[in-house]
Amino acid sequence: MRLHLANAGRDDINGSDFEGARPIKVDITVPILGFLDASSTPPSGTAPPASYQGTVLEVGPGLIAKKQTVTYVLLTDEKPKLAMRHELRSTDVKKGTPSVPWDREKVNLYRRVTYVTMFLFLANIIITFLSYILVPG
Repeated sequence: MRLHLANAGRDDINGSDFEGARPIKVDITVPILGFLDASSTPPSGTAPPASYQGTVLEVGPGLIAKKQTVTYVLLTDEKPKLAMRHELRSTDVKKGTPSVPWDREKVNLYRRVTYVTMFLFLANIIITFLSYILVPG
């Protein structure tokens, strides 16, 4: 299974934001058989340290930069269900599919480029059509 933790906030989550240096605990409700990988998006970041015991993955304390998503790949036998416990200062934690701001920005940029390209293409067609009508012979 892949577990994604995304910081969609305006500020970094620093190691000092972990109350009492206690990690984020994610109980996946099925035994974790192995820890396969940890990665970060963007790749310039690093994933906070993680360990597991039984059904619980413990993440941090460590830096999760703004606009960073960390992914942990775990080996399980069954379909997990998530329950999360954390003691992060001044941080709202939401379970679900992350709405990552830089993805929205990228989509909006592609959308704008597409609209501008379509506008220029249509303007070219109209100018070509008008040049045939208005220019004699």
